[in-house]
Amino acid sequence: DRARFSLEDRMEATAYRAVQAYIALVAAREAMQLMRMQKNQLTEMRTRIAISVRDGGGDDSELARADDLILLADNGLANARAREATAIANYVEAVGVEPPTSMSLPDDPQASLPNDVMAAITKAVNTHPQIAAIDKQAQSFIHEAKAEGAAALPRLEGNLSYLKRDQRDVIGGEATDARATLNLNWDIETGLGPVHRKNRAEALSAQARAEREATRAALERDIRTAWAGYE
Repeated sequence: DRARFSLEDRMEATAYRAVQAYIALVAAREAMQLMRMQKNQLTEMRTRIAISVRDGGGDDSELARADDLILLADNGLANARAREATAIANYVEAVGVEPPTSMSLPDDPQASLPNDVMAAITKAVNTHPQIAAIDKQAQSFIHEAKAEGAAALPRLEGNLSYLKRDQRDVIGGEATDARATLNLNWDIETGLGPVHRKNRAEALSAQARAEREATRAALERDIRTAWAGYE
């Protein structure tokens, strides 16, 4: 069960990375498109200003200002290209294939969100696979401690045998032998091995419970932060 929950947690984390990479790439491509539009608009504006200056309707300062804005647009376009390249690299790493040429943002998941942050925290704590995996681990250590405790108890073993022999041609050839034995056996280890293993299993169970509490606290913190960011 612990391994199954750990696998489920890894699958959800992988899906989350894929969604993040997809949305980041869509946003980067939209930023690139907006920067290209702005660059084109500024270039057209500079052309009109240059015509106005040539015809005496403007001065060189307006043309210099337009050149400055175009330089800023070029810088913004270069930054947008870098963000797009980074987003593509993250997408390939998360998904494993090259991104499609046509991408669109998913629908707003607002309808599927909990009503408030406490409802979100409660749902996450009750269904989070990582917490479920830690719970199973703690339970396994408890069972291990009980098993080690039982190992120090004696084992009761029974043996039943019955023999009947009848040799009529031999004097005294008739014989019946029936016996039942019960043996109580102890496996005695030097150095109190079972006691130490039981104590170790109990300590590991306590450690798993502490890890669960730390995971729950971190999960609650992340949910509160994400909820505040969403609002």
